[in-house]
Amino acid sequence: MLLRNGSRPLPGWEIRFPVKQAENADTYRVADEKGALAFLKVFHPDRIGADRFTPDGKLLEIAIMESLDHPGIPPIRRSGVLDDGRPYFLADLVPGETLDHRLARVVAISANAVGSLMRELCAAVSHLHSLPDPVTHNELTPSNVVLDPGEHDDDRPVVIDFGHARRASDGAASHLSRVDPHYLPNECYEAPVSAPAADVFALGAIYYRALFGIPPWYAANAPGGQADLRETLLRARLEPLRLPERAIGGNPDATALSVIRKALSLRPEDRFQDAGALLEALGEGIRAKSSTDQDPHPKPVLGPVGGKRGFDAIAGLDDLKATLQRDVIDVLRDPERHRHFGVRILNGLLLYGPPGCGKTFVAERFGEELGFVFRKVRPADVASIYVHGTQERIKQLFDEARRRAPCVLFLDEVDALMPSRDGNLHAAYASEVNEWLAQMSDCGNDGIFLLAATNAPHRLDVAGGRTGRFDKTVYVGPPDYGARKAMFEIHLADRPVEPDMDCGELARMTRGRIASDISFLVNEAASRALAGGAGAIGMEHVVTAIRRNRPSVSADQLERYEKLRETFEAGPR
Repeated sequence: MLLRNGSRPLPGWEIRFPVKQAENADTYRVADEKGALAFLKVFHPDRIGADRFTPDGKLLEIAIMESLDHPGIPPIRRSGVLDDGRPYFLADLVPGETLDHRLARVVAISANAVGSLMRELCAAVSHLHSLPDPVTHNELTPSNVVLDPGEHDDDRPVVIDFGHARRASDGAASHLSRVDPHYLPNECYEAPVSAPAADVFALGAIYYRALFGIPPWYAANAPGGQADLRETLLRARLEPLRLPERAIGGNPDATALSVIRKALSLRPEDRFQDAGALLEALGEGIRAKSSTDQDPHPKPVLGPVGGKRGFDAIAGLDDLKATLQRDVIDVLRDPERHRHFGVRILNGLLLYGPPGCGKTFVAERFGEELGFVFRKVRPADVASIYVHGTQERIKQLFDEARRRAPCVLFLDEVDALMPSRDGNLHAAYASEVNEWLAQMSDCGNDGIFLLAATNAPHRLDVAGGRTGRFDKTVYVGPPDYGARKAMFEIHLADRPVEPDMDCGELARMTRGRIASDISFLVNEAASRALAGGAGAIGMEHVVTAIRRNRPSVSADQLERYEKLRETFEAGPR
């Protein structure tokens, strides 16, 4: 930072402290003689590409910002050149924190509040897109949205940092290599692009992040930097966008989710074409609060649910998580070290047990933990009305997985995909089972890991259970005491709860209940508390729900599964 605290680079303005030192500019907080604060940005012109200047030699960022007039964009007070020849601008100071900092603290924002925030943010970007010479921001990320508390502490979003902005007449931005690729559409990875539809994608990604706590198609930072991260994201985006079944801060309505999905379309022509169209859709898709229901503050969502992904979201099942970590995740993440010891990845792992105990949930969290391509396959996904059509689809499934390896194929209801060929199985179905078995054999050598789940392992063809197909079989039964206690804590975490809530006692009262029962009981208790006019969920509400609702799986059924478990664990698996 070239300017020191207390120095006066501009008449009447004093440097109070530096804000940020970047590659091509330094920013400072400054004050005038009356103590009023402002924001100063000083550029290093020798580090800025020629395409970021206007034909008359003015910085494009300054020229664009001086042409803007919207409450969601900080106005420039003055601009010029310092005595040392460096261009600068002085703008109104936005005193709040960035949206990125807010989400780092609270993980997610409540559905109603984020809807209001996104409408205001889209209104600011719509102003850019609707100008006679439309402006594209090109770097819309949570780091470039400041939440201004304003006079009434209402967290108004303000768009900052127009370093990559372009007018339509300026051509495409060619220096997006440092922009977080989670907020860039695929077309911006491959070639310089500057179009309102790219900003729309970024707005959709911000909306997704604020609701669900992570960006869409989230990928951890790659060791090789931005280039590797972009490659990882390109692979992840081969899968359809996943909208979690439950948002951390409460679920938006179905129309709002469809708005997010459209904004995040990977084909530019399928998105809203500008922020104005997105804003119009948001106005229809998100219920506006009435004057008696007004609450302008984005609500932080705290507690155990907030930000939990992957294995952190699974209560209990420590042995299973350890097996998946050791035998699959570690091998895929460090193949060279394991190859040195002659250790190869498991070919497949079969999860079985009573319905509602979390087999599918575990598989999906495993996909999050792993971070590679994860494909869920149900019987309907490969079904075909044509002769040999299903066999062809099975082959295509594995061909695609090999092209995208390392890849996880999760076969849900695997007993329906590969029913036992003993007995009177139709010849067409037997041919389909044969195709599954042929494709599965040693597919781990091609970077494909098979994970499967079934409530009826005895109906699965016996050849599927041999090593080289499903190498290990794991029983997933009703949660134990510790897991039940953790489940109650997780499901109660983002709800109003009375201080007397004792999750340990609730866990003791629910022995034999399956994972889905715990979720249902908490929801039932919440409904009773709400209907009764209570201010929060009390212990009595949950206890009443437990006493009035039978377990979904009876004791006799659990006993049969335990006997089935003994049979499987005593066998050759």
